Amino acid sequence: MRRPWRLTRVWDAVCRNWRLPEPTRGERHGDVPFFVRQLEQRRVLSVSPGAVVIAPVVLTGLAEGTALGLEPGESGSADAGTAEPPPAQEPGAAAPTAAAEPEELSDIDSEVSTFVGDPPTTQSTAETGSEELAPVGDEYGEGLSLTVASDQTIDEGALLSITDIGTFTDYGGQFEPEFAAPQGEGGESYTFMIDWGDGTPPDSGMATIDVPGSEESPTMGSFDGSHTYADNGTYTVTVTLSDSLERSVSDTLEVTVNNVRPTLVVPEDQIVNEGSLLSLPDIGQFTDPGFDNPLNIGGETTERFTFAIDWGDGTPLDSGPATIDVPGSEGTPTQGSFDGSHTYADNGAYTVRVTLSDDDGGTVTE
Repeated sequence: MRRPWRLTRVWDAVCRNWRLPEPTRGERHGDVPFFVRQLEQRRVLSVSPGAVVIAPVVLTGLAEGTALGLEPGESGSADAGTAEPPPAQEPGAAAPTAAAEPEELSDIDSEVSTFVGDPPTTQSTAETGSEELAPVGDEYGEGLSLTVASDQTIDEGALLSITDIGTFTDYGGQFEPEFAAPQGEGGESYTFMIDWGDGTPPDSGMATIDVPGSEESPTMGSFDGSHTYADNGTYTVTVTLSDSLERSVSDTLEVTVNNVRPTLVVPEDQIVNEGSLLSLPDIGQFTDPGFDNPLNIGGETTERFTFAIDWGDGTPLDSGPATIDVPGSEGTPTQGSFDGSHTYADNGAYTVRVTLSDDDGGTVTE
């Protein structure tokens, strides 16, 4: 059985690209270095009995960064070549030279495996006991994957804090151990951006590398996110991860924000003579966790409140818009109030009911 030729590549952290060890010619066994840099520079590797020849023949249909693995397999198999090594040379005989022209691709194409973009991993084949090279990463060779947190539910005005809103795995940014470098010192780095879907500016920052990559394992990392929604609604959050190689990947999740009814406080019981005007400044004072968000295009941008007062004597209700005294913001509730006045025609004990409603149907009565 012939020992297989193996094609290897090494990540160069300085040049930010794959490179090859120094080439070796005339060796029958061992590693044959090869690298495809640009589409127009891709070449066919052809093996002749005495040497390795790189022929300038363009291969189509391969992506940049493709590594070629040449494994002839068992002698006499359908997929393996049948050529045997040349006989040993007699002492003093001239050394064999490389063929002037490479062998045809058809002579070896059944022995070539292609891997797009990312370094191959090894998989055992139980039936033969041999090892096969398998690709990792997606079909475009990106190798960078992002997983976002599940959909969330939160109340308006409350802080939504999501640990590991994004976790990622990167096969394309692996380092050979001798070229590994800490994040920010020439090694792989990652940034995230979170668009919360309510028109506010996206959050961004540096992602954390939890498990540095190596020759045999991917880089793994994560990042957190937090946000406060001003008003109820359903929002689509878009999470994007980018790396120092100018690759990026995005995913989304949904956040359902519940409306919260306001809190209302009314004054203590009152006494007045029949026929006299009862005037009650701040008959209702309220707070609400929601607040204005003028950037929320397509949704509510302002908080509005209305009041209704039933004086308990059968007269029509007094109603109108409440006054916002302190506009709310992130971490600060909206505060407001309204006044009331009434004249009772006759003596008696009357129960006054004060109702406050927000613009999303939340009501409270005292």
